[in-house]
Amino acid sequence: MARPPVISYEDVARACVKIIGSGRYPSVDAIYQELGRRGSKSTIHNHQKVWREQFMEQGLSMLPAALPDDLLPAIEAFWSQAILAASQQYSKYEDGWRKELDERKEQADNDALTIEQLCTELDDRKRALSEAFDRQTAAERERDEAYQAVKSCNLTIQSLEQEVQRLNRKAESDYKDHVERLDNLQAQHHDQVESLNHSLDAMKQKHAEDEATYTRMVDYWMGQVDDARIQISQLNEQLSEQKRLAAQDLNLERTKFGKLSQRYDHLQEKADRLEATAEKLRSDLSIASERQHESELALSELKAQSAEREFGLRSEITSLKSQVSDLRAKCARLKGDPD
Repeated sequence: MARPPVISYEDVARACVKIIGSGRYPSVDAIYQELGRRGSKSTIHNHQKVWREQFMEQGLSMLPAALPDDLLPAIEAFWSQAILAASQQYSKYEDGWRKELDERKEQADNDALTIEQLCTELDDRKRALSEAFDRQTAAERERDEAYQAVKSCNLTIQSLEQEVQRLNRKAESDYKDHVERLDNLQAQHHDQVESLNHSLDAMKQKHAEDEATYTRMVDYWMGQVDDARIQISQLNEQLSEQKRLAAQDLNLERTKFGKLSQRYDHLQEKADRLEATAEKLRSDLSIASERQHESELALSELKAQSAEREFGLRSEITSLKSQVSDLRAKCARLKGDPD
């Protein structure tokens, strides 16, 4: 068997009449409350819809037929007022619902506009984030390039330091060579002086032994001795001049060595500035290259001056040897010429 419904159409119709009789609008909620909260609102709504349609068609015939005739005018007037009030209340509710619906539609449009703005803002944020990521990538790439440039500059600086060390070793070697040459020249001069002194002593001794025999040659020999002394004095002056020139060369080498040290300090300062300011790497590298070129030019000048000085010293030594050979020849002629 089918289960009977909880509420029927008659229950809903009686509840509607009772609600209208109390001056209220027979809404679904009012009918639900009037029925003691029984049944489903969908069933109540369906019965209410049928009752309202029948009520609009039949009018007062929906009222109970057992009413007295004397009450019909009053009930009709009351019923008309109730229907008018119910219609006004329904129109009011409908206007409120329409207004609320319009507000909800406007709110939905505003929400859609807000969502569109948020989407636009989200796209802007995504684009800004992409641009920031690109900038970060570019910055990392520039940082890597700067690191490579700094590394290259460090290698260049190490190469320059090695070159400066090589130049220092070269300067020290040249200094030692000049000192050794000066010592050799002094030793040669000392040997030449001793040899001349020995020759002079031998000549004096022979002159003393042969004084009786070579009386006429005393003045001649004295003149020769004076000439020899003059030549020795000239040799001493030449040696002093050579010492002075060698000292000047030594001071010049020391000055150049100091300049090279200053240039090395300057290059070290440049290296520190290169490490501190990566943005000036190219200009600093160019300056370092120019400094290196200047160092190479200075080294070339130093080599040229050293070669020139060596050639001058060799020429002077050759001249001294020639003079010594002339003195020996004169001494030989003196020994061979008794008159």
